[in-house]
Amino acid sequence: MLSLYSSSTIKASFHSSFPPLRSSPPPLSVGSHIRLVKRDHSVAAASGGVSMSTNRDSHGSSSQVAEPFFRSVLGQMETVYLNRNPTPRSVLELVRSVDDEQLCYDHLAFRTFGIGGYGIDSLASFFLDYGYTQMDELRFPAKKLRALWFAPPHASAVPGGSGVDGPLPRVFISELLVEQMSTQTQDVIRKYTETSPNGRKYAALSSALGSLPWEKPLSSEFEQLARESEYAAWTLANGYALNHVTISVHRLKSHLNKIKKLNQFLEEKGFRLNSEGGVLKVLKAFRRKNQGISSTMLSLYSSSTIKASFRSSFPPLRSSPPPLSVGSHIRLVKRDHSVAAASGGVSMSTNRDSHGSSSQVAEPFFRSVLGQMETVYLNRNPTPRSVLELVRSVDDEQLCYDHLAFRTFGIGGYGIDSLASFFLDYGYTQMDELRFPAKKLRALWFAPPHASAVPGGSGVDGPLPRVFISELLVEQMSTQTQDVIRRYTETSPNGRKYAALSSALGSLPWEKPLSSEFEQLARESEYAAWTLANGYALNHVTISVHRLKSHLNKIKKLNQFLEEKGFRLNSEGGVLK
Repeated sequence: MLSLYSSSTIKASFHSSFPPLRSSPPPLSVGSHIRLVKRDHSVAAASGGVSMSTNRDSHGSSSQVAEPFFRSVLGQMETVYLNRNPTPRSVLELVRSVDDEQLCYDHLAFRTFGIGGYGIDSLASFFLDYGYTQMDELRFPAKKLRALWFAPPHASAVPGGSGVDGPLPRVFISELLVEQMSTQTQDVIRKYTETSPNGRKYAALSSALGSLPWEKPLSSEFEQLARESEYAAWTLANGYALNHVTISVHRLKSHLNKIKKLNQFLEEKGFRLNSEGGVLKVLKAFRRKNQGISSTMLSLYSSSTIKASFRSSFPPLRSSPPPLSVGSHIRLVKRDHSVAAASGGVSMSTNRDSHGSSSQVAEPFFRSVLGQMETVYLNRNPTPRSVLELVRSVDDEQLCYDHLAFRTFGIGGYGIDSLASFFLDYGYTQMDELRFPAKKLRALWFAPPHASAVPGGSGVDGPLPRVFISELLVEQMSTQTQDVIRRYTETSPNGRKYAALSSALGSLPWEKPLSSEFEQLARESEYAAWTLANGYALNHVTISVHRLKSHLNKIKKLNQFLEEKGFRLNSEGGVLK
């Protein structure tokens, strides 16, 4: 099983057929390498699925080019928050039903632990890389908190967009001053952060996936922190997940653009504002400077901003509780019942006596990232999904991946190392180098750490797969191809720092390519064209056939089984490679 295309591995990756290009084509699905083709038709959707525009004459500035990727990350952070908070979702949908075009966020707020590199800076670096500017510092001595807010770059809203697609919001990041807490609280927080030292490097990734960078907390330790600090307990259970969002009420165009009228509207619809300290709250220290906005928008809790964030009610804890939903800060509560689901939703186990080794602790986060990479791939590739489901129906418990494969551009820091660093951080070991001179490619493969499979797990929850990352030797390509690739990579220099995030979201780190440039690259190199259109997205997965426990654990029998079900193996170079 040491070779990439061994006799006990079948490559479940595909090449889509490309629809004819037009001067203004519809979104174009771009596929990966052919292995299986459905008998009755060629595969039309594959790893890629990136729409390519033709109505742009230039690539614009670096910040403009990077904006779609940045907004896609914000959008995923928002999705995690709203999926965990049904009441904020209801409020936003209600306001959108009246004033959709002008629903804008004033700010997004995040919480962190100010210890071991897990504080404000760990998440702020992402926003600073995409044009935000650090502004004022705020101190909250009673709660032992420090915070910074960040002003957005001057970026136009997406046409017709609202929320994260509207004017970019301010960002508010706070941190708990852990060293000011009790010794017991410090010990708990250190226990989680110190056993997962690499989590702080992937703060934006953790936030976008809603996945804890450390292991799930014990309910007893959560309760211990909650007795001293709600902030500490929330952050232990939710990590870098978005804590709350706020609506810019003054930007609404309907009659709701006055806070009192919006309050009345929400109360009439069955929502009750938190009246603690008064419905209208002002924190004058948090100011937007030099933006020509009236004084009513100068504060965090100003009269023109309503905080759509919530605290869930906690079910009684037991010695072995079911997954526990952990909420965020209360602002609105549904009249007929308290909010039960909120930003958090992190299940907490009580059946562990210790935290284990660092690699074991970090494994759930790592597997969640692999799972999201797999999800992007399978959502774009219906035929591989069908093949995997078919094999699972016969041999679910033993369906394991042999390796996952990724493609990169070997130029400007966008090559193998940009993505390999993530796998190396989570215990993988660099192994052999491979060269493919005819295709002008270089590759490395990485061996996984010794990690147990998730009980009952298969695919990315089974034995960890090997990883194969290749790069195009761009400087060996024609001048024209080099020019196109450089144009995209050089105008988005920060994309290479977020390779794992780009891959997990299936979002290009550069702007969407012009169809004419895609076609230009395709004439010289399928690899170059695919990578331009798909970026760091997972290119293909392989099944470890020898690990199957059914009669399908021989490659010839599996080939026959798939052909009988209507799939045809690519016979170029022989079926067994």
